Amino acid sequence: MGRLIAVLVLGLVLVGTGRLISSVSPSATEASTAPVRGLQRETISTAGLGDLRVGVTSLGEVLEAYGSGNPGLLMSDDVGVELQFAEGALCLMFCAPAGGSVFHRMMREGPRNSAIALHAGARTVREAYPDLAALPLTSLSVRRPWFEGTTTAGVRLGDPFREAIRRHPGPGRPARDPFIAGTQTPEPLGESHHARGMSFYAGRSDGLLPPGGSMDTAAETLQQPATLEPVLDMIVVLRPGAF
Repeated sequence: MGRLIAVLVLGLVLVGTGRLISSVSPSATEASTAPVRGLQRETISTAGLGDLRVGVTSLGEVLEAYGSGNPGLLMSDDVGVELQFAEGALCLMFCAPAGGSVFHRMMREGPRNSAIALHAGARTVREAYPDLAALPLTSLSVRRPWFEGTTTAGVRLGDPFREAIRRHPGPGRPARDPFIAGTQTPEPLGESHHARGMSFYAGRSDGLLPPGGSMDTAAETLQQPATLEPVLDMIVVLRPGAF
């Protein structure tokens, strides 16, 4: 992957690793939480969450329905637009094809112009950046404690991670998309398990990761004792064909 361009968007910074390192104000947090409260208890599936359908719902449609939340841009050989809501507990990622029209326009005009347009609203993006508005939702993520819904198999965030693995068996292959919703974070991610169309990430029941900042494979997790058993911390839904 090529170089990653850092973009400052109203208190949100993307740095060389593509990770978000800054916080937002309480007022910005409330503004990014209120529009998505109706999704908080929805069922999450391989198709998406509520009216957010991976591979189908466009960036323009999300801006129209929910606003821009706290947006960020990622650029390397590819372009990613991530909208964060509820302090990052709900993240929506829109990836543009490598070398496509969105990438070339951002390189020509500078990514900051596109970032400002995201804050201006759906109409501005559709009129000034129609290719950007047409980008489909490529992945979405939900984290605890904000998300209170279940998967189609009845798994909730905070459930034992081994239970998520049992109810959502999968091929164990990571996604191929260049940028994945919810993974642009300075904190180390816990153990991951990849099922068909969904990925699951673990955290510890006390909210901490074990020494070293990571966990072992899903198979080893099934054999771990119950003491500080890892729990399901984040669910990611990926567009069809991402695996």
